[in-house]
Amino acid sequence: MPRVLYTSKDIREAIHSLFAAPAPGDRRVALVAYVGAQASKFLKDPDGLEIICALETGATSARGLERLQNRGARIQQSNRLHMKVHYSSTRGAVICSANATSNGLSGLGLLEAGVFLRPGDVDIERLIRYADPRAISSDDLRSLEREHEKLAAKCQRPIPMESRVKRTFRQWDSSELRTQWKIQAAGPEEAELAAEFAEYGITNDENWHQIINTRHGWLTPGDWVLCFNCVAAQQSFFWIVR
Repeated sequence: MPRVLYTSKDIREAIHSLFAAPAPGDRRVALVAYVGAQASKFLKDPDGLEIICALETGATSARGLERLQNRGARIQQSNRLHMKVHYSSTRGAVICSANATSNGLSGLGLLEAGVFLRPGDVDIERLIRYADPRAISSDDLRSLEREHEKLAAKCQRPIPMESRVKRTFRQWDSSELRTQWKIQAAGPEEAELAAEFAEYGITNDENWHQIINTRHGWLTPGDWVLCFNCVAAQQSFFWIVR
């Protein structure tokens, strides 16, 4: 008989029972709209787990997907995916309202409900065909991370705590999602150019780097730029974001 899952905690524990310590030959699939930065806390033992999700800016975390992929998960994307189905060929399936995020499954966020079904009750191949998934490339993850940073900057909101996972330098350096930046030097020639711009009322840092972008085409929206001033008695370092 199906079993109703009345709370986020019930759903989390049911998903854990499906995915943790898989038996040999057990096929496990997570068809879930959004995957958060801390999804690996809820999708246990991800080695071999098939994950299909929507690459939605502000909802799915590129870092969360990268962590799962580094631990052996096979990730794919599906446009407009909104279902939340967690499947094990030997243990059954959970169909619920919760995404694989802290907001959905921690018990401290949204109020969720679902149902636990027996093995054989869910035709997972039919759902996968319906989702029509395709591969997620490194470029897809980098684009998702970049759009996330642009959205956070636009909304002037801090990075969620669930995204602030401590990493060693080696982990950061090996990540394809590490923030890239450009360097802008300010010296005598740039000072002359700034004076030229000042004739048109362009004097502040923001307008300065916008003009550099217009003039040289080397900055694009969302770029981080490390600037340093080489003029004597005015040496300084500062960051700007386009």
